[in-house]
Amino acid sequence: MWQPPACARRLHGWPWLAALLAAAFACVLETPTLEAVGDADTGPATDGTLPADAEATMLAVDLQVDANRDGVIDAADDDDEETWTPERGATFIANLDDDDDDRRPDAEDDRVNGDADLLDLAPVLVYRPAGLSPGQVLELRLTPATAPLRLFQERDAAWVCVRRPNEGVVTIEDPGPDVPALRLRLEAQDTRSPAWDGVVAVELRVRAGATIVGADQVALRGSPIIFPDNRQPLRALYVMQVATGAGANGPFYDAVRTNLPADAALFTVAGPDYGYDRWLQDAMQPGYQLFAGVGGARTLTTYLKVERPRGGLEHLLANDVLGPDHGYVYPCLTALCPDSSLNYGGNIEVVPPHSTGARSFPLGRLLVGGTGSGTLFGHPSPHAAMATAERDWLEAQGAQTPLLELSVGWLAVGHVDEVSLFVGDRSATAPHAFKVVLASPARAIGILRDLADRGLTSVPLFAGRVTETTVGEILSDSDLLTFNDLAQARIDTLRETLQTEVGLTADELLEVPALFEPYLDGADLTELAVAYSPALTNLVPMGDVLLVADPEGPHADGVDLFAAAASAALAPLRASVVYVDIFDSYHLGMGGAHCGVNLENAPYPAVWWQP
Repeated sequence: MWQPPACARRLHGWPWLAALLAAAFACVLETPTLEAVGDADTGPATDGTLPADAEATMLAVDLQVDANRDGVIDAADDDDEETWTPERGATFIANLDDDDDDRRPDAEDDRVNGDADLLDLAPVLVYRPAGLSPGQVLELRLTPATAPLRLFQERDAAWVCVRRPNEGVVTIEDPGPDVPALRLRLEAQDTRSPAWDGVVAVELRVRAGATIVGADQVALRGSPIIFPDNRQPLRALYVMQVATGAGANGPFYDAVRTNLPADAALFTVAGPDYGYDRWLQDAMQPGYQLFAGVGGARTLTTYLKVERPRGGLEHLLANDVLGPDHGYVYPCLTALCPDSSLNYGGNIEVVPPHSTGARSFPLGRLLVGGTGSGTLFGHPSPHAAMATAERDWLEAQGAQTPLLELSVGWLAVGHVDEVSLFVGDRSATAPHAFKVVLASPARAIGILRDLADRGLTSVPLFAGRVTETTVGEILSDSDLLTFNDLAQARIDTLRETLQTEVGLTADELLEVPALFEPYLDGADLTELAVAYSPALTNLVPMGDVLLVADPEGPHADGVDLFAAAASAALAPLRASVVYVDIFDSYHLGMGGAHCGVNLENAPYPAVWWQP
């Protein structure tokens, strides 16, 4: 297995891949097929006037994009090009990676940053109208004008920016009759947002003085950011190595390295550079953009930088992820976003592709946590809701919405991955290709009561740890038992939501033992729930291996009964379950194994533009 030599590696350590993609796409999109088109639009724009002899003076004007999404611009693209639909219309992506290694996203400047950057821009062709006279000018107008888009025109083997965001009508240079078509490229500076659905109309007009003597229009739409689920093949895993101190994570780090799929890259984040902020899951959410090309589609890995203003990992994306074919977007950059853990990556998960009733989610559905019904005792939750700017941005992507929300305001951290996680089902007979691992206080208490019935009340839990206790001590703590009964009631409500919204059956919900305890927030004395036993739901799916926290539960006959119950519950997944010590390194920090990694999974085979 390939291993990066340094603690933190840039993702553009794959230059051969960038070169291969550049060569493949340059052959197709850099030199599109030029064919005469006979059915070009010739009507005037609404702000132009026609002379009396209109029919004699109108020019055949043709503007073309890859409307049929085959990667080639030709006559087949001219039909139904004016309106973007799931069946027709060109696609593009936001140019958020860094192809020229200047440590800035390419969309931040007015340049085409090399041949690799050219692949991230959508081709546009302007066919020079026959009969164009020296006194007539070619104009382009983009609607909406506020769309974050540039246009570049090729002039003398160089690309010149001819249109910037918020500019109205722009004039493009006519190279003369020896050049049958003018080549342009469209660059998006940003993704879809609540203010823009990604659709843009590009209009070409020929103006003679104050008169429009020909016009044509095409429509394009920008890709959403799509977030893969845990079932997709693992391409890269981020983890921090903490070698020394009370929170050293050596066993966990070694287990990640040992069990990582051979074709997945391991990126070890340098602890000293990021204040030993080990919570990789919370810093970002991996996704991708997709636009049509020859033989399929081109992808650009695009991370969501979540609103997490403190901890240490705030600059990880800019410093160590940004590179060729890897970029990121930060919707809270200019917004007033509350500092709430509900904004973090651990509170954003993805339901795998499924259908339920009249609704279909071929690219899965985004799952987030909300404040819901307050604390377990019915008090208002101290958590602020997910930042409006972040939530609205997720909704605006459109491909995996509407968001499915679960109530997590009763948890001290407030993340959906604390109590539930979608994992792949390797069984070919299951109704879905996935199941949900679900925390179950009732199952944990049931195991303890069975031990008490056998007279084994002195059996320890968390033996040798600062929180060591016994079966008898837990069962004699009526407040703790009530607390877990209340937690179970909240998880039961969560279960009902998943069954209703996703169409899950009872056997697709895999219950694993879990114990919660009160966490007293010193600011307002509100009791919230935190994991008392290491969270078995907060696991790491790595291909055919599940990396699971060692629950350090009660033993009988040499067997950890919490781990045995978890293994039995996870057995239908047909994956190898590997238990690993995270007690001091993650559990005592109010997190779990999943919180300590970030998984970059492969894109879906389905495309976002199909109905």
